[in-house]
Formats: sequence, structure tokens, C-alpha cells
Amino acid sequence: MQHSLYTLYIHSLFSIHFLYNLYILYSIVYTIYSHSTHSLCMFQQLDEEVARLHLDHIGAKLTQLSEVQCSYLGLPKEGPYKPDMYRY
Repeated sequence: MQHSLYTLYIHSLFSIHFLYNLYILYSIVYTIYSHSTHSLCMFQQLDEEVARLHLDHIGAKLTQLSEVQCSYLGLPKEGPYKPDMYRY
């Protein structure tokens, strides 16, 4: 029982930290582009970088695409990997 409570506590701390980082990044982007008349969307590179920075904390390992994979998929090696129509 104590182990599951500890896991729940760590998971909730991680979630709070992750959401706080997204809030700060959105605030910065909103401040920069608040004069625009267009709807505001998170930049793909920024969103993927935030996700990439949190992978170590949850124990995930991310490999990079090889040159062969990049050419086959038609994607740049550094991303973004989702289509332009995807909204963040």
C-alpha cells in the first residue's frame, strides 16, 4: 500500500511539473503573439522539445531516426514529425 501511494505521489508531482512548464511556455508564446488576429497554436518544435525533456524522468529512452528512415518517411531528422494540420 505504501509503495503505491509513493508512486501516486511521484506521478502527481511529475504531472504538476509538466503542466507548469507548458503553462510557462504558452504564456511566453502568448505574450509574443498576443497582438496577432490569428488563433494561437503551440509550435510543433516547442511541444516536441518539452515532451523530449520529460522522457528521462519517466524512464523512457528515445532513439533518433536514421538517414534511411528519414528519407523513407520524408521527415527531417530533428522533427517535427506530425503533419502541419495537427493542432497542439
